[in-house]
This record gives sequence, C-alpha cells and structure tokens, in this order.
Amino acid sequence: MAEELYFIKTNPNIAKINLYNKLSREEENILSFLQPDAGAQLEIIKDKVKDSVEELTQEELLMIFSWFSNAYRSDREEAKTQLFINGIDVFMKFLLWIMQKIFSRFFLITKSSPASIWTILLMPSISISL
Repeated sequence: MAEELYFIKTNPNIAKINLYNKLSREEENILSFLQPDAGAQLEIIKDKVKDSVEELTQEELLMIFSWFSNAYRSDREEAKTQLFINGIDVFMKFLLWIMQKIFSRFFLITKSSPASIWTILLMPSISISL
C-alpha cells in the first residue's frame, strides 16, 4: 500500500459534540480498531475529543480514519462526509510519491526554500488537482 499524505482541517467545536457523541454511541464498533486495552484507549480518545480534537495523536487520528473508512467502505465520499460532519475535514489526499515529485520540481524550478512551499500549500485559495 502506498504512503498517503492527508491535509485536514479540524473543527474542535463540532468534534466536541458530534464526534464525541458518535464515539460514545458506537463504542462496541470502534473497540475493534483499538490496540489492547481498548476500553481505556477509547476513554482517552473521548477525553481528548471533548477537550479538543486537535489533541489527538497521529495514531489516534489514523484509527478514527480507519474506523470511518471501514464503516463506509463502499462509498469513500460518504466516509469523507461523515468525518466532516464529525469535525474532521479531509480536504486533500495525495500519494506521498506525488507530493515528493511536486516538491522536487518546485524547488528545482524556483530554487526556493522548503518554507516557500508550505506558504503556498497553506493559502486557502490554492488547490491542487491531480
């Protein structure tokens, strides 16, 4: 499986309500995606979401992505929509090798520093279509 790079935007206020409630309602379903000691791990995730979804670790966020992807495996757009409804907006997904190619060409052509590309990627009006 190829490595993927996701650009996400979180909405802590929506996640605090919607994602927390979804995690609480569907505890049994999500427990299968957690490591050993799943009950304690789920409580930690719920506490973090209640405070701010931005406190989740990369592993915890990937687990939530996996859970939504599995729940809506027949419709990827629905999985994205459900994540958005629950405070996690996945607005770009790239294969890592494609991003490496884009960055390499950008730096080669412009002879810019790596900070320049992050400025461009963080501008809300710019989108890259591949």
